Amino acid sequence: MVRLKIARGAVLRSGPILIAFLTVVVGWLFVCLALMPTLGVSFTAAFPAGMVALAAALLTYMNLPGYVHLGSDGVLLDWRGKTRYVPFADVQDVAIYKQGAMGKHMIGVGLKLRTGEEVRAPIGENQFGADKRAKDLEARLRAALTSYQHNAEPDHAPALARGDRSDAQWLERLRSVGQGANANMREAPVPLEQLWRIVECASAEPTARAGAAVALRVSLDNDAKTRLRVAADCTAEPALRRVLETAAADDEDRLTVALSRIDR
Repeated sequence: MVRLKIARGAVLRSGPILIAFLTVVVGWLFVCLALMPTLGVSFTAAFPAGMVALAAALLTYMNLPGYVHLGSDGVLLDWRGKTRYVPFADVQDVAIYKQGAMGKHMIGVGLKLRTGEEVRAPIGENQFGADKRAKDLEARLRAALTSYQHNAEPDHAPALARGDRSDAQWLERLRSVGQGANANMREAPVPLEQLWRIVECASAEPTARAGAAVALRVSLDNDAKTRLRVAADCTAEPALRRVLETAAADDEDRLTVALSRIDR
């Protein structure tokens, strides 16, 4: 999975941030007026020093970067304090946007969803190479989206999805598929390589990919565990990524918990 730096987006939420900053300033002023004389510290020395520290903290906060985690299945946007996963199945288009904020001209890349919503990944002020970085991010997102759209869901994927099963029923079903015990007159066994295709298919339903990973556990050697970890590294959806990682490890309890949280 590729991680790309974006702006934190704090400038676009400047109103609440400035209100919080002014509240802290007023609080510091009260502390200085009420307590500094008692402590024997000069107000004229303490208040400016505190203001410098608060201003430095605000500037640091406003300039901390966020990140785009680009996977084969979608995008995890981390704005520092807020995250959102956007699956490529929900994305209709990708485009650069420009926006004014606090007298600055901001530029970024927007994910246009099929619902009409636009999820924005801000790059920063439209200077100092921000335009080039926005075009690079747009190209990467568009290429990943195109690859996803051309990757058809493999056969047998619906058979591994959770559906209406409880956690216990689903886990029992997946173990039977992995052992070939699900085969009968109406249902063919799922070949090992087909399970791998489902795990590695970004367009397959997340519960089907998680189910295939669990079904594969009965046949995992060291090379197969490495292959499963690679699939996890390419996955942006947090709950699915956790299932793939724990399926490659020998920890039944963690896997059961991770599997129970998928698609919740």
